[in-house]
Amino acid sequence: MSNQSTILIVDNEQEILDLVKIGLNIEGFSVIESTFAKDALKKLKENANKINLILLDIMMEELDGIETLKIIRQNPDYNHIPVLMLTARPEDDSLQEAFNYGADDYITKPFTFDILIARIKKALNQYQKTHETEIEIQKLNELKRNIELILENASFGVVFYSISGKLLFCNKYIKENFILEKSTNIDNLNISDLIKITCLPQPKLLNKNIEEKINYTHLLTNIKSEKLFFYTEEYQVIEENKILGIVQTFVDITEYKKVEEMLVHSDKLSSIGRLAASLAHEINNPLTLLSGLIQMMNTNKKMPKEFKEDINTMLDITNRIKNLIEKMLILSRKKPIIEDIKKIDIIELIQESIKLVDYKLKNSNIRIDCEYNPNDSFLANVSKWSILHCFVNILLNAIDASTNCGDKIIIKIQKENNYIIIEFIDFGIGIKESDKPNLFKPFFTTKPDGEGNGLGLYIVKSILDLYNAKIEINNAADHQGAEVIIKLKSAD
Repeated sequence: MSNQSTILIVDNEQEILDLVKIGLNIEGFSVIESTFAKDALKKLKENANKINLILLDIMMEELDGIETLKIIRQNPDYNHIPVLMLTARPEDDSLQEAFNYGADDYITKPFTFDILIARIKKALNQYQKTHETEIEIQKLNELKRNIELILENASFGVVFYSISGKLLFCNKYIKENFILEKSTNIDNLNISDLIKITCLPQPKLLNKNIEEKINYTHLLTNIKSEKLFFYTEEYQVIEENKILGIVQTFVDITEYKKVEEMLVHSDKLSSIGRLAASLAHEINNPLTLLSGLIQMMNTNKKMPKEFKEDINTMLDITNRIKNLIEKMLILSRKKPIIEDIKKIDIIELIQESIKLVDYKLKNSNIRIDCEYNPNDSFLANVSKWSILHCFVNILLNAIDASTNCGDKIIIKIQKENNYIIIEFIDFGIGIKESDKPNLFKPFFTTKPDGEGNGLGLYIVKSILDLYNAKIEINNAADHQGAEVIIKLKSAD
């Protein structure tokens, strides 16, 4: 440290200055000297970033050491620099006054050079330690401010309660969406009072004395009277085996729920369509025969007039059945998806899909890694919701396959000529060779009874076929798990 330290010496006696300077130079210190306080203050101002310690004589002409010390300690540019007072009268009250104004130590004249060096090094070491501590505190405070800033502006709700039920923190998301009265001062409210003025649920872990973490999904009504689904996690904040409080986080999964309902609805429609086609086929043949016979009866001139009205009624009934069959057949047909087709960024769809399955990822402790070149364009002419449907379905299958045997899913997106190649790679149980021919067949499923209807991949392939896109599913070549590869025409 001493080889890089600069010391400012202020003393009216030039001989003392010369001797001390020589000695400090020998020890590797750089020295700035001054015989007058005003000159010293000028040099201090000019070298504030350079000077590491000040040796200041108490007894000086014009401006004494005490007054000079006061000026030094009042200036924020250099009030942190250690100051050692030089005095010939340690019993004098002026020394106590110096300590009152912030002197770090003193040296009694006359002094030996060894004592001088020892006191200087001690002061520099103490300052270094203090300075390093201050820097660490500053860094921690900055980190704390950054964390608070991130939490305050997060796109999800964060609430922190003390173990006694006092509100310690809630972010802007909570205030904007759940605090009923904007003017209400919520600082240090009890949880019972908070719940009265908010739409928030009471923490389930409050007053529990065991280390625990839970999550659940529930329906909440915000201040706009909107009913929204939230994925909520609760953590106990633990320090030295003592529970300090409870953290609640609220993530809006309403959009996922909508997509989930859409998937269920789509599955139901597909099932109804197949059933409709089957029923239509079974009914259509005998109905055609019956309709022909009724028409023949209606054209028979020998038919009694009183039967004519009944025959017309029968014809009307058969026509109604025909119309119903036509509607059933329409339901069973594949119809091209032409609504809302536009140029869509596939990367954005992938990211949105990940958000929609986030709740299931957290429950399964599975992460998703996305790999793509940000300099490439991944645009395709598609209907957003149809392709989103496909991506979400594939991700849900990958999560189910990876649960308890894999910790991540990789999505690779790349350009290949005029096509966008999307690979969904899991590290799950893989696919049986005997199942591969049936994967895209309706009603085929490898899931246990009651957990799947076998229509998910059938619908995915049906949608992709409408875009002339390709899909294939294989076992991974270099690890356990499966790969779903989609080849979609690029819009570029």
